[in-house]
Amino acid sequence: MAGFYFGKSSWDNIPQTLGLEVEHGIMFGLWQGVPVEASFTNRYDRTTDSYDHYTCLQASLDPPLGVQGLEDGAAMKRIVDDAFRADVEARAKAMKLVDLWFADTRVSGELNGYESNPERYRHAFDLLVWAARIVMERRAQNPPAWERAIASEWPPLAQGWNFQLDVRRGVMKGNVRGRPTSASVVVKQGAVMTHVNVAVTVPPECTMSLTRQKDGFFSKLFRGQDIEVGDPAFDEAFVIKGEPEAFVRAALTPAARQQILGLTQAGASISLEGGKLSAWTNALITNREHLDGLMKAAFLAAEALCPPPQAAGPQVPYR
Repeated sequence: MAGFYFGKSSWDNIPQTLGLEVEHGIMFGLWQGVPVEASFTNRYDRTTDSYDHYTCLQASLDPPLGVQGLEDGAAMKRIVDDAFRADVEARAKAMKLVDLWFADTRVSGELNGYESNPERYRHAFDLLVWAARIVMERRAQNPPAWERAIASEWPPLAQGWNFQLDVRRGVMKGNVRGRPTSASVVVKQGAVMTHVNVAVTVPPECTMSLTRQKDGFFSKLFRGQDIEVGDPAFDEAFVIKGEPEAFVRAALTPAARQQILGLTQAGASISLEGGKLSAWTNALITNREHLDGLMKAAFLAAEALCPPPQAAGPQVPYR
């Protein structure tokens, strides 16, 4: 939630009174063991040509629900049914907490104006945390289909890779030959995707971004400056950026390009940025052989891009 900074004095002694902290205009901390936040925001009203002021509050859901948008909202409705929503809204209305909202990551609401009464914060946080606890309990009792699927299919794969598996968060991760590596379920705009991330360490002062082109002609027209490596298939498939250019060209060896193209030809999208290679599919992968293959391909592509000083362990990380 974006904060609006008015200076330390704008909060007066509220954070200290509530046992919370303030940083960059956001008040935050734990309330009854649940992460909470509060911040100020402004919204422009065209009808009055003026700004309305609000105090935004939320209680975080950890881990996230992972159900938003699925099954046309049916998964969320099983957790936040009409009766429960009406009960929370009635309690919120009584304390003038407006715009109550249930989302994958939070339960939130707003108070009109820049609130300065610590008791109003206290009552609002009490309500939001109470609601958040119920939501998380119901989520645990009504896991979505993707969680049930990976709970059944992923444990042997996680064991084979010697990864830790967190079914509730939809992720398994570990360290393979010194590289943090993970496979995870990502719920985005009602779609369930499978992501594989592998750390790629680049030398200091060096950067590289590799993004798959989706529309060749228009991507070429609007993509701006990029690097071409002289491999027609690869240059057509990716927008390549980075510096120094010599580092980028040295990293994108024929072997690395072959591994990366193999990922895309297998139906995976790929990006390389922020120190990690990401490969993903727009579907949930529960088949162990299919996911194992994607994880191997992503790992070997990362290893081809930035080879380790000395190879260690088996050539294929999954045993």
